[in-house]
Amino acid sequence: MNFRHTNVLVFLSLLFMSCGKEVELPKTLEIRSQTDLDVYCEKLLETVAYNGTIIIGEEAEDVDLSCFQNIKSVSSSLVLEGYNAVNAFKNIETVGFEGLAIGGTITQAISFEKLVSASAITILSNAALNEVQFPNVEDLVSFKIASSVDIEKVTGLHKVKTILQIIMANGDDSIGEIDVFRNLENITLFSIALPTETQLSSESFDALSTVILDSSFKKNGLGYSLEDLFPLLKSSNNLYIDSADFELTDFCYLKPFLESKDIDIIFRPSIVFGDPIFPFTNDEILEACQ
Repeated sequence: MNFRHTNVLVFLSLLFMSCGKEVELPKTLEIRSQTDLDVYCEKLLETVAYNGTIIIGEEAEDVDLSCFQNIKSVSSSLVLEGYNAVNAFKNIETVGFEGLAIGGTITQAISFEKLVSASAITILSNAALNEVQFPNVEDLVSFKIASSVDIEKVTGLHKVKTILQIIMANGDDSIGEIDVFRNLENITLFSIALPTETQLSSESFDALSTVILDSSFKKNGLGYSLEDLFPLLKSSNNLYIDSADFELTDFCYLKPFLESKDIDIIFRPSIVFGDPIFPFTNDEILEACQ
C-alpha cells in the first residue's frame, strides 16, 4: 500500500469517527435562530434534565422550539423571552441555581402549570406581559420584578410558605394587579414599592408572620388597612412602611409585639416628592395607641 492510499484510508477513518460522534449539549445554549437549534435538536428531544443554562431570545419567536418539549428540569438558569419560548417549556417542573427569568413582549396570558420549584423567578426589565400565573410553585428562594415593566396581572405562588427575598421595588412601573403569596409565613428580606394604580389583592401576604431582616413596603392607594395587609405579623426587624394611606393608630393591633420589641416599625407617612420625610418609630406609635 502506497503513501497516498494510506492517507485516504486515514481520512476516511477520521470522517467515519466524526460522523458517529455524539453531539454534546453546551453548558449554555442560546437560541436566537433556527440554525442555533438544529444541530442540537435530536439530542434535546432525548433530554429530560438539562445540565446548564438555556436562553431563548425574543428573536426566536418564529423558530420551531418543539425540540425542548421533553425537558422537565434545568440545573442553572432558564431565560425565556416571548410567547414562543414560554410555550416551549410548558412541561418545566424545576429550575435550579439562577432560576427562571421571563421577558419580552407577550400579549397572551401565560401559566407555568407544572413548575413546582425554582431558585428564583424574575420578570426581566422592559418586559411587557399580559397575565403571568404560577399556580403550583411550592419551593422558591427569590421573587423579583425588575424595573421598567408593563404587566397586566401576576397571580399565584400561594403554595410558597417560606422565601428568602421578594423584590418589587420600582414604583415607576406599570403593574395592573398582583395577587400572590397568600400563604407565605416567613421571609428574610422584602422590598416592595408598587405604583399607585396597582391593585394589590388584600389576601396577598395574609399569612405573613415573620420578617427577619430590614424590609420596606411602599404603596399609595391601597384601599384597605394595614391589618388587612399583614394581619398575622408578629416578628419583624426594621420594617419600613412608606404610605400616605396609613395612620399611626393603624399599627395598634400590633401593640403587644411593639412593646416586646419583636416588631420594629419605622413609619413614613409622607411620600410626596421633594418634601422631607419624618419617620415615626415604635415609641410614637405606642403613644398614639394608648
